[in-house]
Amino acid sequence: MIIPWIAGGAAALYALNYFLRLDKASGTVQTETRVQVHGVTLSGITLKVYVTIKNPNDIVLKMRRPYVTIGYNGEVLGSSLLFEGSGSPQDIIKIGKQGQTPFTLDMNFGWFTLIRVIGVDIVEKIRNKDGKNATLDISAKVSTKVNGFPYEDEKKITLRFL
Repeated sequence: MIIPWIAGGAAALYALNYFLRLDKASGTVQTETRVQVHGVTLSGITLKVYVTIKNPNDIVLKMRRPYVTIGYNGEVLGSSLLFEGSGSPQDIIKIGKQGQTPFTLDMNFGWFTLIRVIGVDIVEKIRNKDGKNATLDISAKVSTKVNGFPYEDEKKITLRFL
């Protein structure tokens, strides 16, 4: 009679320990984000976003593809496509023990959105190349789920238009 209770208690402790390890590992994930101007065209600006997610832990992490939001002074300029898969195993990305996984995203921003959010003066400098070294301070926020736990990281980045 007592053996099932002992086995149940041991299983509960093991499960609790496992979930605490996953939660701790999800909290120690590191993100490296770089954003570069890829092109300035008649329709707007194209940015290349390089995101590297690093796992400093001794366990394998499972995660969804990252969702990136670019902002300026608290306003959203745009975001990457939200990857909503079918929930199949191909939608889950594994990061090995003490490994890393890079992602590259192309993001397009039209002139009307840029004028509305960052203002006409800066857009004119970028379009006309008047300020040969025009800069723009933006924020890049990376959101995903690591081992089922939400993860976000936001970085301040200065874009240079040459």
